[in-house]
Amino acid sequence: EGLAKLTLADVNRVIEKHLQSDNIQFVFIAKDASGLKAALESATPSPITYNSPKPELAAEDAIISKLPLSLNEVLIKPGDSVFK
Repeated sequence: EGLAKLTLADVNRVIEKHLQSDNIQFVFIAKDASGLKAALESATPSPITYNSPKPELAAEDAIISKLPLSLNEVLIKPGDSVFK
């Protein structure tokens, strides 16, 4: 019932209040961790690909794919050192 009443303004207000990019951390699980690290550090645009065409997202995706990443550190850790 609460989700049905949720508005875009509500979501944006909570995002602005609670999410911050200065101390965010991401974890990726990848077959080619070295390749992923190189891609993340290269600042090369990485356009998204979909299984089916999404023309309504093309303009926004083009902008997002060129946004710079501000990375402090990219670490590769073996899975057995993370998942215990």
